[in-house]
Amino acid sequence: MIIKLKTVCPEIIGRLPNGEYNVTDGSSAQKALALALESKGMPVPEEEKLAKLMYVINSHSSKGDVILQDGDQLMVLRPVIGG
Repeated sequence: MIIKLKTVCPEIIGRLPNGEYNVTDGSSAQKALALALESKGMPVPEEEKLAKLMYVINSHSSKGDVILQDGDQLMVLRPVIGG
């Protein structure tokens, strides 16, 4: 399935190009990010770091374990710290 991915956290995952990525059907947001990184030959951070990122699916804040659908737009942001 194809998703549209945008990332805003280069200090955590590197400079992954924004765009369309082909990921495995039934992938979670976190898994889709890992697959996109692997497709560009980039290292995948430990699961603990991936779990702390913020995931926005189709303009709605979500958890990393939410399953994506074909055509979804996924934005990955650095975690919000402070208060």
